[in-house]
Parts: sequence; C-alpha cells; structure tokens
Amino acid sequence: MCSGVLNGFHRAWRWTPLRVLMKPLQLVTTPTRNRRLNELIGLLALTAAILLFLSLISYRPTDPSWNTVGGIGSGTRPAHNWIGLIGAWMADLLLQFEGVTAFCLPLVIAASTVFGSYPAADARRRTSPATP
Repeated sequence: MCSGVLNGFHRAWRWTPLRVLMKPLQLVTTPTRNRRLNELIGLLALTAAILLFLSLISYRPTDPSWNTVGGIGSGTRPAHNWIGLIGAWMADLLLQFEGVTAFCLPLVIAASTVFGSYPAADARRRTSPATP
C-alpha cells in the first residue's frame, strides 16, 4: 500500500514544472568532457559572481532602480554603483527579495563553480588521502 503511494508520488514528480525547469540548469552545470568548455563556463560564472558581489557592496538606496524615481530613461542622476545602472538594478532587486542573504548568492555561485567544475571521480581522487 505504501509503496504504491510513493510510486505515484515519484511518477507525479517526474513531470512537474519544477523538474522541467531544472533540466536546463542541470545540463549547464554538469561538467562536459571538453576541458576548455568547462573552464570557459567556470570563468564566466566566477566573473558573474564577482560583478554581482561588487554591485551588492556598492549599493546605494538613492541609485535609480525598480522602486526609486529616475529609472533608465530619466537621466536625472547617475548611478553610483560600481557596476553602473545594471548593477544598481540587480542589487536593488536582490536586496528587495532576499535582504542581507543576497550577499550569499555570489559565494554560492563561486563555490559551485570551483567545486563543481570537476567530474565526481576526479573530486574523490583529489580529496581522499588513500587512493588505490
């Protein structure tokens, strides 16, 4: 009886929209056999994490953003964010939705890039002290 319920849950999970949306993310984050492509994806992700971190630490509430007067087309005042207007908008959006925990997002991106860039067999070989 219980296995039938779990089996039905597993079949329902297989076709949920969340699983469909996660498939492209899983394909992008899985290392390929092409080492240069892995390095390029890692470099782009680290660059994005650094730019996101810089935009978050240089955030000012008076910069033009989603909820302040003087958005993109106004040109009344420049953005004082180190990444510019796009950085001001991204920092405001992340801080509005996540608050202070938005500072963890660049760290998560950087950590997943560094630790996720090697296949599992290579990661085990590097971290285990006694390998046969």
